[in-house]
Formats: sequence, C-alpha cells, structure tokens
Amino acid sequence: PDRARTSRAGATSTVAEHGPAPLSEAFGVARDAGLAVNVSGPPEVLAAVGPRRRSAIESAVAQCLMNVARHAGVDDVEVVLGRADGEVTVVVVDDGRGFDPDHVPDDRIGLRTSIRGRIEQEGGRARVWSRPGVGTTVLLAVPEGGE
Repeated sequence: PDRARTSRAGATSTVAEHGPAPLSEAFGVARDAGLAVNVSGPPEVLAAVGPRRRSAIESAVAQCLMNVARHAGVDDVEVVLGRADGEVTVVVVDDGRGFDPDHVPDDRIGLRTSIRGRIEQEGGRARVWSRPGVGTTVLLAVPEGGE
C-alpha cells in the first residue's frame, strides 16, 4: 500500500501514481523541526474528504506535530490514518513529556484554535489524551465529504 515516511534527513516517499503524499505539508513541519514521522494506515483515506476539510486536517496535524516538536522532548511521532463509520480519522501519538489538557493557559491557542477549532468548524471532533510523563494522543475525526 501507499505509505509515507518523513525522516529527520528530510526524505518523504510515497507511491508516485497517487500524487503528492497526503499531509506532506504537515510532515514538512515535522521534518523542519527535526522529528521523524512514522505513518500507518492508508493515506488515500484523505481522498474521502473535500479540499477545505482536508486543508483543516492538514493544518491541525501540522499544529499537533509542531506541538510535539516544541514540547514533547522526543525525536519521533506516530501518525495513524483511518476511515470508518463515515469518518476519516487521524491520530497523532507521542511518548513524550505529556501535559494536563485541563491546565493549558488561556494565552496558548494551539490546541484550542489551531487544532480543535479547525476540526470542529468542519463538523468534526478533536480529542486529546495526555498526562505528564506519559505522552499525548490526539484524535482528529471529520465526516467524509464536505467542501
């Protein structure tokens, strides 16, 4: 199957007949920040959403990856793509420092606006599980279709 992997060396690979790698901009953010992104799941699931919804996913994933690079203290991150029950999902998982999602300062807008806000604007949902010392998992889910 078509799989993409971005390494710290900056190489992104995908099967050429499918065009640019899904989430390539988000993976570029990770690469520029020195993160290796390990991708599982079929990248073609993102074809089930319209361009505006896909852009929202791309931007939210880029913010997740930037948050990992800035705060988690790890060199790699997992991104899992899926599609079920009329939804496209992207899960971003790191085993870094973690944090308490209920105690994010009000002046920190990344999680609230750049991730949750973008996804909810497209009729989707964003869930965050994290604890200090355990790492963080972010689930992004949007309905198939859309603009």
